[in-house]
Amino acid sequence: MTTLTDRYLAATLRSVPAPRREEIATELRASIEDMIEGRSAGGQDTATAEREVLTELGNPAQLAARYADRRLQLIGPTYYLAWERLLKLLLSFVPAVVGVLVGLVEATDGKNPGGAVGAGIAAALQVVVQIAFWVTLVFAMIERTNTALNLPEWTVDQLPDVRADRQITLTDTAAAIGWLVLVIAYLPLQHFHSFVPASDGATCRSSTRRCGASGCRS
Repeated sequence: MTTLTDRYLAATLRSVPAPRREEIATELRASIEDMIEGRSAGGQDTATAEREVLTELGNPAQLAARYADRRLQLIGPTYYLAWERLLKLLLSFVPAVVGVLVGLVEATDGKNPGGAVGAGIAAALQVVVQIAFWVTLVFAMIERTNTALNLPEWTVDQLPDVRADRQITLTDTAAAIGWLVLVIAYLPLQHFHSFVPASDGATCRSSTRRCGASGCRS
């Protein structure tokens, strides 16, 4: 059974440079064990001592940033991690969903089915920019005005389970599926519209016209 210490170490090491992970793991594990032994020697239960030690060490993402000498101050340290989590969550599915919906609307209105994929991708990119801008702006204003969000304190119960067989995160999978849908949508649409311009500036439809050196003809 995986201990809380193992889960804490795994959560910390995922954000530190790979060449230093073994060194940091050895150092951090030894420090945690020493702190637990010190509390246990005083008569405290080992499991309780472990939870208290890890709680005092704090959020593993913040500890990893200190080990990697990485400053969490794009918008300020107070809400940096909350900003990062929300931004990743929204970007993992919102642009893809909007892109697919815009592409479907363009494809079904009958006016420009060939441009549906391009319209969907353009809409998705616009959503990415808008989400990044507004989420960052809101958190920056909250940080500067010292507005309290009353977010729950980090606890060891939030530590993820260690899964050695999983290399791709759920967020990455959702984003990949969304973009894959856009690409798949292009495959049937390309049969209705050619993106090669004719000499007269028109675009030939492969189903009714043929393009030659002198232009398009029926």
